[in-house]
Amino acid sequence: MAPPSSRTSLTVFGATGFTARFIIQTIVEQAPSILREDPNFTWSIAGRKKESLDKIVAGLQGKVSSSFLPKAVVADVKDQISLQRMAEGTQLVMNCVGPYAFLGEPVIKAVLSASESLRSSDEAPTDYIDLCGEPAWIEEMVLRYQERASRLGCSIIHAAAFDSVPSDLGLLYLKQQLIRKGATPTSAEVFVRLRAAPQAGMGIHYATYEAAVNGFSTRKQLGAVRKQLYSKLPKVKPSPVEQGLGSGLPSRKGSLGGMINYVEEQGVYVIPFFFADPSIVRLGQSLDAHHSNGVPPVQFAFWIAIPSLPMLLLTITALTLFGLMASFSLGKSLLLKYPRVFSAGTVSHEGPSQAQLDGSSFTTTLIGRGYSENAVKDKASGPDVKSIVRVSGPEVGYVATPIIFVGVARTILRERERVLNGTLTPATALGQTGLVDKLNAEGKVSFSVVE
Repeated sequence: MAPPSSRTSLTVFGATGFTARFIIQTIVEQAPSILREDPNFTWSIAGRKKESLDKIVAGLQGKVSSSFLPKAVVADVKDQISLQRMAEGTQLVMNCVGPYAFLGEPVIKAVLSASESLRSSDEAPTDYIDLCGEPAWIEEMVLRYQERASRLGCSIIHAAAFDSVPSDLGLLYLKQQLIRKGATPTSAEVFVRLRAAPQAGMGIHYATYEAAVNGFSTRKQLGAVRKQLYSKLPKVKPSPVEQGLGSGLPSRKGSLGGMINYVEEQGVYVIPFFFADPSIVRLGQSLDAHHSNGVPPVQFAFWIAIPSLPMLLLTITALTLFGLMASFSLGKSLLLKYPRVFSAGTVSHEGPSQAQLDGSSFTTTLIGRGYSENAVKDKASGPDVKSIVRVSGPEVGYVATPIIFVGVARTILRERERVLNGTLTPATALGQTGLVDKLNAEGKVSFSVVE
C-alpha cells in the first residue's frame, strides 16, 4: 500500500483518451490557482501503456514547472490489482474510461477495496468521479455500492460534468432561490439549448457517440434496475402537493403525440429531453430524501430547446432513428460502424475542430415555482412564487465538460468535510459545497439568477 506521502491529490484515469486530453489541459491551465489553494498539490495520469503516458508528461514540459508535472501510473481495467494500486496511491480518481457500462465497475470496485485498505491504516479513503451519462449503469452502481461507499466514508459521484452538473446542481440552485423568496418549491421546467458554431457546425468524437449508443441500448435493462433501486429509496413528493395543491408544472401537450411544443416565453420549440439529466435529477431527489439532506423535491420536466421548426423536425427524425437503431443489435452495430453516415457528418474519430469548439455553447434555463406560506394556508389554486436561473457555458463535450469536471475535483479536495459519502449524484454529494461559486469565479461556466 502506498504510504501517505506518496498519495497524489488526484489521478486522471484513461489519460490517453480524447476527452481526458482536454481535462489534462484544463488542469495545466489552472495550475496557478490550484497551487494557490494547495501548494502541496500533486497529480498523476493513469492508463494502460507507460510509453503513451510518458509522452503526455513530456509534452507538458515547459508548460508547467517540473514540480507540477504529473506522475505516470500504469493501470488497466482488465487488471484489478493495478486498479487498486492506482486507487490506493491517490485521494481522488477521475475516471475517464468509457463506455462505463462495460468498463466502469472494475474502477469502482478498486476504489472501494482501496478505501478499505487505507482505512485499516487510519488513512482517508479514496473518492471517485466520472463523466458517465449512462442512467442504467449509474442506477445499478447506486443499487450495488451505495451502502458500502457510505460505510467506508468515500464519495462516488457519477455524471460529474456536463452530464449532469448544470441540470442537477442548477435545479438545487433554483430551489435555493425559491426558498430565499419564502416559498416551498413544487415544480421546475428545464430547457437545454445547444448552439453550434455558426459556420463550422457541431463536432462529436466517436468515443462520446459510442457511449451515447450504449446508453440508449441499455434502456431495457434500466426498468428492472430502477424498480429494484427505487423500492429501497423514499418516494418523494413536494409538500404542498401532498396537501392536495397543484405543483404548477405547465402541461405541454403539443402536437404529433406531444412531440411538438412551442414555448412562447422562451421563443423556442421543445421536445422531451431523452438523455441522462432527468434520470440523474430524479435519482438525486430520492437520494436527498434517503440521506435526509433537507432539500425539498419538485415535480419536473426536461426539454431540448430548438430555435426553428425545420431544425425541430430534423432533430425528431434523427433522435427517433437513433433510438430505434440503438435498441437492437444490428442497428447498434450499424450506428457504431458508420458514425458519419448516421450523424450527418457530426461524429468522427478525429473529434471536433477548433472552430467548432470555439463557436459552440450551451444554455440551461430552469424555471421554478413554489408556494408562499400564505398560499398554502389559503389553499391557493396554484403556486404564487416564481424564480428563473440560468446555467451557461462554452461547447459542452470538450470545453465545458473539462472545466466542470476539474471544478468538481478541486471542490472535493478543498472542501472534503462538506462532501456527502455514498454513491451519489453531483447535487446530492456537493450541495453543501462552494462548487457553484468556484465555477462562477472561473468565469467560463456560470450560474446566474434571472428572476
